[in-house]
Amino acid sequence: MAFQIDSFGDATPPIYEIQTNLGTITVLLDTENAPITSTNFFNYVKKGFYTNTLFHRTIKNFVIQGGGFDRISGQQKTTDPAIINEANNGLKNVAGSLAMARTNDPNSATSQFFINLSTNSFLDYKDAQSPGYAVFGHVIEGSAMMNKIGNLSTYNEFPFTTSAQLVYIEKIYTSTVADSDVSKTRILINGLGTVTSLPAGINCGKKCYSALAKNKGNLTLKANANAGYTFSGWQGDCQGGNTTITLILSNGNHNCTATFLKDLAEF
Repeated sequence: MAFQIDSFGDATPPIYEIQTNLGTITVLLDTENAPITSTNFFNYVKKGFYTNTLFHRTIKNFVIQGGGFDRISGQQKTTDPAIINEANNGLKNVAGSLAMARTNDPNSATSQFFINLSTNSFLDYKDAQSPGYAVFGHVIEGSAMMNKIGNLSTYNEFPFTTSAQLVYIEKIYTSTVADSDVSKTRILINGLGTVTSLPAGINCGKKCYSALAKNKGNLTLKANANAGYTFSGWQGDCQGGNTTITLILSNGNHNCTATFLKDLAEF
């Protein structure tokens, strides 16, 4: 079944798949040692806050940071109130760890988070005078994607919408457990078109998914543009301009976006 983020009640699920236009990074939250921060993150995910937010800061061998700025306007989004800094929880800013961004005020974190690309011990809690940055999880799948984003041209200034290498969050999926024997394929659609599959099973409009056994071989997807539209390419874990693309199910979950653009009017 698809992940239904409204089915967990008050419990905070620990697994999150961050689907970007380049691919997916899967993180495991430490809900025991960082309960306030984990719940805060889940609350933003639950209401779709992170959809179309930028990874607005990428610094090679340091961090990739996102979750605060709108992809279209480049402006900072209105957030919930700030949370208490949980940096004194024993978790360290090692490579692959997930932590909260903040201002100089230790208790100012809202929606923005970062992933450490290397071990950044200077960001750890030391004492009241050096309160650190709260780690609340770590990457369990997608470290290559994490580093791919980190190796892009450095962004660290505004606005970000003019960059040709813009990376943004398309959607975040969440679950209580990591699947070991199932490959989930989730598809988002921009524009007017459909996606079908071989073996048959997927036939979707705006979004759809399938769940197949990892040992079932491959899944072939075909993008079909509606009249007046042209397929312009796959994003996310499906990359390329061909209408047909084949996914290897044994690689695990796939989060893909098919984009269809309206044909230009003829004069």
